[in-house]
Amino acid sequence: MFGPARRTWVLGGGGARGAAQVGVLQALFEAGVEPPVAMVAVSVGALNASCIAAYPSQAGVMMLRELWMSRQAHEVFHAHPLGVIFSGLRRGQVSALPQDNVRRLVERAQALTGITTFEEMKLPLAIVATDLNAGKPAVFRAGALTPALLASTAIPGVFPSVRIDGREHMDGGIVDNTPLDIAVADGAKEILAISLMAGGENEKAPTTWSELIARTLQLALHHQMLSDYERLRDRARITVLCPITAPTATWEMKREHIDSVVEAARAATGTLLAQRGSRFMRHSGIHYLELRET
Repeated sequence: MFGPARRTWVLGGGGARGAAQVGVLQALFEAGVEPPVAMVAVSVGALNASCIAAYPSQAGVMMLRELWMSRQAHEVFHAHPLGVIFSGLRRGQVSALPQDNVRRLVERAQALTGITTFEEMKLPLAIVATDLNAGKPAVFRAGALTPALLASTAIPGVFPSVRIDGREHMDGGIVDNTPLDIAVADGAKEILAISLMAGGENEKAPTTWSELIARTLQLALHHQMLSDYERLRDRARITVLCPITAPTATWEMKREHIDSVVEAARAATGTLLAQRGSRFMRHSGIHYLELRET
């Protein structure tokens, strides 16, 4: 159904919404979409991409599903970041949680893949973090994976910054949550992106501070992606898949819920691919995926 193509895949950030990304990835491989030739990723997307760049196949997705069902994933994602940040603010802390939980999750991913450096990857992988000193994206492409992954996933107020080569780094989503521009700058002419911050149009109005901030952040990051897409679409053919999630979608990390999110994203993507076939990537476009959890 899907002919050969030299596409770069871009995986955006979104915390526990990364489970939806896993479902989309699984559906792409099941439908026979050509594996990427390179990957650019940020935040939780970088964690997911580290498995796919190591094994660009169903095997990589199965490793990802196992990772998301692990105790280490639960320890990282079980509390909503906003609640953690508010708790830290009350105690006057810059970061509310230690880095240890994320490090254990990264180590679990590396135990599954057996790969700890960029050079061992089957595909070129670029991981985007934020250089706090320079106030701009920092892109890691070589050396040990762990520092880059820790930096890219260091949510402000939740986890401490990561010092690399004398500079402080934090979550790449601060400056570039769906790094289409990095892929284009690398020379990509065809891009398939999975962006995680799309929300439904008919959400009920927020009733708490946490809900208000969650919705505001979701809208800001999604519209950043839309702006980048419009700016770059004349330089590359860009297809963006957007699983639609509620602002509070990441507030629950029970195993059955995560499995439901993965399956809902997998089913929605499978339906799109069955209906559109290879046509949906012949022209630039943004496709919203309605998730119907079971």
